[in-house]
Amino acid sequence: MKLQTDSEIDGAAAKQLRTEAGMGQRKFWARIGVSQTTGHYYEGGRRIPKPVRTLLFLNYVAGIEVDTGTIEGAERARQLAAVR
Repeated sequence: MKLQTDSEIDGAAAKQLRTEAGMGQRKFWARIGVSQTTGHYYEGGRRIPKPVRTLLFLNYVAGIEVDTGTIEGAERARQLAAVR
C-alpha cells in the first residue's frame, strides 16, 4: 500500500496495513497502544483520530517502531510526528 501521509489512513487502509503485516487485530493495534476493540471499531469505519493515524503511519508505513508504552517512547512519537 502506497500512502504518502497519515491523513490517507482510514479504517479500510488500516485493515489493509494490518493484513499486509500479517497480524491479527490484537497484536497490530497493541503495538501502537490501542485496544483490539477500539481497533475493530476503526477498521469498521469509525473515524481514526489524528494521533492514532500518525502512529499507524510511523509504525506501519515509515517503518519507525515507536514504543507507546513508556513516557520516553510517547515523547519520541510526538517528536517524530512534529518533524513530518
